Amino acid sequence: MEDLDRWLTQDDTRQRLGSISIKTLNKYVRQKKIAKKLRPVPGRRPLPLYRPEDVDDVRKTMPAALPVPPALPHSLTTIPLRPGPLYSYPPPIYSPQPPLSLAAPHDVKLSEKVYLTLVEASRLSGLSKGHLLELVADGTLTAIKRGRWLIRRRSLEAL
Repeated sequence: MEDLDRWLTQDDTRQRLGSISIKTLNKYVRQKKIAKKLRPVPGRRPLPLYRPEDVDDVRKTMPAALPVPPALPHSLTTIPLRPGPLYSYPPPIYSPQPPLSLAAPHDVKLSEKVYLTLVEASRLSGLSKGHLLELVADGTLTAIKRGRWLIRRRSLEAL
């Protein structure tokens, strides 16, 4: 039986191989490039140990690490900003009158409307909004719901 005292721990093995990940170390063990044994430790999980000769053989076959390029001076890493706004937008175009599609709904007189909102019907009839909703629920008033209640003028006048 081989002496496990000279075998390397997981951290030592990873450090010797150039700070490789645990996943890469396990890949070498699965490929049987590095032998692994577990040393029993009372009261906790067994400690994984790796044969130092295998670790040295794998290290010889690994490509050399690329040197880190020297850091650039701060003045070369920042982009100089030009003065002024970041974006230039064209000036807004204002027309003296709003488009016809925007002006139409509010220009209709209350006396000309076929359907009235709940507030308009309440003002015209003198009844509360709650009472008008009860009449709509009973079917006494004809109304439709299009995001809000619209009450038919003729059914309101027929009360």
